[in-house]
Amino acid sequence: MVRRLTLLAVLIAGGLHSDGNQVVAQQTTLEFLAVQNPNNLLQPEETVVAPQPLPADVSVESGTQLPGAPNDPQGTSLDELVLLAQTHNPALHEAAAKVRVAQGTAVQAGLPPNPTFFTSSPQWAGSVSQYNWVLGQDFITAGKLRLSQAAAFRAVEQSQLDFTRTRYEVLTSVRRQFYLTATAQRRSEVLQELSRIATSSRDVGQRLRDAGESNKADAMLLDIELDRAQLAHEASLATLAASRKQLAAIVGLPDIDIGPLRFDLSAETTRYDLEAVRQGVVDTNAVAAIAAVEIQKTHVQLRRAMAEPWPNFNVQAGYQYAVEGPRNDQGYGQFTMSLPLWNRNQGGIRAARADVARATAGLSRVENDLSQQTAEALGQYMAASERVAIYQSRILPKAREVFQLNNRLFEQGQTDFLRLLQAQRTLIEADLGYIDAQEIRWTSGATVAGLLQMEQFP
Repeated sequence: MVRRLTLLAVLIAGGLHSDGNQVVAQQTTLEFLAVQNPNNLLQPEETVVAPQPLPADVSVESGTQLPGAPNDPQGTSLDELVLLAQTHNPALHEAAAKVRVAQGTAVQAGLPPNPTFFTSSPQWAGSVSQYNWVLGQDFITAGKLRLSQAAAFRAVEQSQLDFTRTRYEVLTSVRRQFYLTATAQRRSEVLQELSRIATSSRDVGQRLRDAGESNKADAMLLDIELDRAQLAHEASLATLAASRKQLAAIVGLPDIDIGPLRFDLSAETTRYDLEAVRQGVVDTNAVAAIAAVEIQKTHVQLRRAMAEPWPNFNVQAGYQYAVEGPRNDQGYGQFTMSLPLWNRNQGGIRAARADVARATAGLSRVENDLSQQTAEALGQYMAASERVAIYQSRILPKAREVFQLNNRLFEQGQTDFLRLLQAQRTLIEADLGYIDAQEIRWTSGATVAGLLQMEQFP
């Protein structure tokens, strides 16, 4: 599962080519640092790859109006905002930098220590003077460097998966805020229309009062209803403006002006099966994959801890020249190592074994958390979808028919204004309830798509 997710979701931006004991990654748009070949440390079919590069930069100056500004009837689409977010959102650049940090750390973890050189004069007194030149080298035994680098490459894989996680979190945030803004836009349009209806009702009430068929109190109630409708519309405009600014900030361009959005709230969405979605999230989500790689890394770290008692050794060899003969040329050699008599890394091994248990439990915890999040989001999505269907098929048609009927009767003087007010309020509540249900349907659907790590939604 982890291997499949890594190869599919984390794309190779540059090919890999072998050169002796190294594999050098060709430069990608993120200019990832080349790393040593990890294939002898990982499973034969696994390689360490660079994460999917960020899209080519799309420059947008501060104060620029995106497509969808008031003078653009087309509006801004979700795909346009997603492209901008993948280019400009700082969270993605931060995650990509973390990958490069992990790659550099992995390179360093496998490098052997440098040799040492020193020269000295043990005696410096005329004919008995001595001069020497010595080379030394520390040798790391028991495959410790290989194991350290293997653990570091697991950290590289985790950082790549974290890049994937961050990317889908950004996509989900953009989608959710887009739908929140789209519903706020639609809510404003509905309230504007309802304000127009309230204005028309107020005008009819005034004509009836002037004709003596109604009284001043009835006309004033209709006037108050108009004031309420206009107040609600103005409040919706303020909410819409704030929502557009939030959307710009999530994209990563807080200074741009986002105008009207191009989106159909009544569009069809996917029907999901709860258990299939839950299993798909657990199998493919990058958060679970990171936890699975953590188990692999702790196993490597346990092997590294068990190798620690094996002593490293230092070898020195040199040449010494003695001024006084008869043998002027002399050799020098030294071998040193520690003896693991009392400290055999018992505590480190014990801690590493406990860390394996921690990582194993961590994977189960992550899977449980993802299952809970999936059930919650999908439950909201399914309930909202059912509400939307009921509003579309039953509530909205009835509310509109009742209002139209009472409005005609009121204009003809065949019903009182209280029935008209009730019908008007019923229509407002139905329209706003429908928009609220659509908002929950689309935002919870975006959450489900983010958990499934879907490239396209809807």
